[in-house]
Amino acid sequence: MKILTTDIINFISQNEYMAKSDQIYNEHISSAVDIIYENRKDRPIVLISGPSGAGKTTSAKNITAQLEKRGLKCIYVSM
Repeated sequence: MKILTTDIINFISQNEYMAKSDQIYNEHISSAVDIIYENRKDRPIVLISGPSGAGKTTSAKNITAQLEKRGLKCIYVSM
């Protein structure tokens, strides 16, 4: 998919930019949670890496919350 600068400017200019961004983020988190949940017995440890300020801790907290809603006990370690 080709994304043009004008497409980005038009998208950011919309009032729904933050809502759409949050929706996309939550969809990605939900997809990750589905994969983690399905593989929980074979892969009980999940590691998240990335640069400083990328949202690793926030994502870990959100993934933990969704997994706990499914009845799993989770612990996340932020370093």
